[in-house]
Amino acid sequence: MGPLTINDDSVVQASLEHMGAELDDATVLLHLSSGEYFSLGGAANRIWQLLQEPRTVAALVAQLLTQYAVEETRCRSETLAILNRLQAEGFLVVHTS
Repeated sequence: MGPLTINDDSVVQASLEHMGAELDDATVLLHLSSGEYFSLGGAANRIWQLLQEPRTVAALVAQLLTQYAVEETRCRSETLAILNRLQAEGFLVVHTS
């Protein structure tokens, strides 16, 4: 089974299969099963922090819009790109209804 399609109604959360460390304004993640490293900086780091609790993509985007001066369309697009990358790397759990 391939990755689930992520949309506004998807509930997303950080996978438990990782270890992470914050360094300055970034987070470095280690996937425990694969041994792969992943680094997140800037807004991606904030997204990762918010993913520590399950939430819908719509709620995640709404939270980011209160913290960053960005258009909603761009925020959603870039957030989905980050979430898709995290999912592909095994750092994200996605639940769809």
